Amino acid sequence: KTFRVKSIIAAGKEPITDLPIDFTKLDMALLAVATSNAAGKLPPPVPLLANAQRAEHERQIFTVGYPAKPQILPTDPAGALRMDVVARLRAIFRLKYGVKYFSLGVVSTTLGHVEGDLRTWVFNHDATTLAGNSGSAAVDFADPIAVIGLHFAGDWLRANHAHAIAAVKASNEMPR
Repeated sequence: KTFRVKSIIAAGKEPITDLPIDFTKLDMALLAVATSNAAGKLPPPVPLLANAQRAEHERQIFTVGYPAKPQILPTDPAGALRMDVVARLRAIFRLKYGVKYFSLGVVSTTLGHVEGDLRTWVFNHDATTLAGNSGSAAVDFADPIAVIGLHFAGDWLRANHAHAIAAVKASNEMPR
């Protein structure tokens, strides 16, 4: 089901360019969407949780998204294709990209401990993601199940990055 985007409520104030990732820029947007379409009504929302404590180390999370086929694969310092990454992609995705994946993971680095995150609004996680997962909610399994972050980037076989909803709200970068 798709729902018409009515407007952009807010977006990060500075443009996002390619690498390197700049954690001082907010890579997030809030959209207003139509609540119904020809197929029916918008499903009930998963709550956004404005509690930074929920992005703590080893917290179990999941993402749901549509990982895209990688256009560029990483290379080692000598310029050779990193076969460890190719092997992991084959094992996880079996060359099936662009379909919905439910990916389990844990928070691996908490707010205030991600190198280069001067705004303290990024946490790392290890849920499997690729390009195409950007914008996927990072959802905490604890009661109540709630969105604690928004996945926006990653580094091959090292870490994935998400903006913590609570930290973004506290930064006044987005409307409350």
